[in-house]
Amino acid sequence: MQNTITPDQITPEITISQGRPMVSSLTVAKHFHKQHKNVLRDILDLEVPKEFNRLNFEPVSYVDRKGETRPAIEMTRKGFVLLVMGYRGARAMAFKIAYIEAFDRMERELLSGQAAMDRVEGVLDIVARACRSGYTTSFIPDLVKYRRMGLSYEKCATLLRVCASTAHKWSRLLGEAGVDITPRCDTGCSAPRSRRKTGGMQLSLFGQEAH
Repeated sequence: MQNTITPDQITPEITISQGRPMVSSLTVAKHFHKQHKNVLRDILDLEVPKEFNRLNFEPVSYVDRKGETRPAIEMTRKGFVLLVMGYRGARAMAFKIAYIEAFDRMERELLSGQAAMDRVEGVLDIVARACRSGYTTSFIPDLVKYRRMGLSYEKCATLLRVCASTAHKWSRLLGEAGVDITPRCDTGCSAPRSRRKTGGMQLSLFGQEAH
């Protein structure tokens, strides 16, 4: 009796194309034990709107063992699900589950990575705006540090030598950029650096300095 394959025994082959997780028709043919020409036929037989087809099925090519160029199709998660919906059997079900879970993981990772990049760009933009307003590059990192220590806007303002409304304004901008400035400890704070520009170009971003 043949052992039944389970989703956790499968290593899906998913690539990233233009920032999106994609699977090749060649991979589908291999893992679902089908001839590649039949997988291509199944895709062509799908009665989907042109826009859906354009967004989820991308014609590509590959070179076979004979050195000849052959057609293939890369598909998104939606395209994959639509294609394999009709594939039956325990093996097919195991591969469906494994691939859908892999697509989900990769999409979450890509979204998380993009969100992190957006936050970094947002913070750098705020630091640049603060510098253009006459503050040193340490002003924003120091504000983040003091707010994470649980200090009030008034206390932050005193340490940074600005008014409370200024501390509140930049804290609000940081929050909108996705920076977590909620209190993390009850310890005291260190002596502040000057808020105005000096001759040196010292970059300090949340405690990490580069000269």
